[in-house]
Amino acid sequence: MKNLLKISALILFVISCTQNTNSLKNDYSNYYRDISKADSLFFLKEYKKVITLLDQTFKEAEPINTFRFNEYCYYLLSKHYTNQKINKSEIENLISKYGLTKESILKYPILDDYLKKHINNREYDSLKEFYKNSINLDLRNRISSMVEEDQYYRTEYEGSDYKVKMREVGLKHESFLINMFDQNIYPGKKEIGNMFYIDDYADIEVLLLHTRDSIRLNYFLPKLRGFIKQGKTNPYIYGMLLDQYELYNDRPQKYGTYNVYKITSEDMKIYAANRKKLDIGFPSIELDVWRDGLSSK
Repeated sequence: MKNLLKISALILFVISCTQNTNSLKNDYSNYYRDISKADSLFFLKEYKKVITLLDQTFKEAEPINTFRFNEYCYYLLSKHYTNQKINKSEIENLISKYGLTKESILKYPILDDYLKKHINNREYDSLKEFYKNSINLDLRNRISSMVEEDQYYRTEYEGSDYKVKMREVGLKHESFLINMFDQNIYPGKKEIGNMFYIDDYADIEVLLLHTRDSIRLNYFLPKLRGFIKQGKTNPYIYGMLLDQYELYNDRPQKYGTYNVYKITSEDMKIYAANRKKLDIGFPSIELDVWRDGLSSK
């Protein structure tokens, strides 16, 4: 075990041989709950609290810089606002580990300033190439093609047999996903890169939302619980799959992942209890509603 611990920190291990949670590394059980709190604190300009919370969270699990929260970016911004030093290696991570490009970093002018200060063009190209080589581009291209095929038969195809075609394509994609999940592979950000990396779209959310009820409930949802705790995907996809199932069967959703702006105070009580019961680090519904209100302004 001592030799294993000396292997590069770039390699992720999930240590499950101890009951001492302080010794666990890459335990994402509460990760999304905590980064959502940090996200809200950032908008409230409580930057010191952001750093304190994320420092502890990142000790337990390697930061992901999720599409929804961009927690690593907000961590660096919080360091800037509290006059803490931002190292060159932390800026390099934006490119080599999280796949941000010069164009996407422009969204954060302060981080763009650090980029220009620390990283020259040759270094940038090298870091970008490193990231590109770290993800599975073949799998990414396959996922992207599957999403295109799925959407074609649902939104563009005009043949009278469109329902048959949709079913055939859905079953084919289901089979592919099952085979992949059986190998403990989830094609998330770490595996195939950012959702919109290299100007295409690659994410299996839409494919999962088109799975059959029985296989969704009995296979995909249990698998997703495991992937969430491994940091391979987030609780929202689990909630959406189950909420969509409930809504399509004329029942109220359980977790409040759809039409957040319509959620009442009574709804919030139910969703909060259900999210807590899930025990997969689902952010609170109160924070979701608050954040959604901010984004709509």
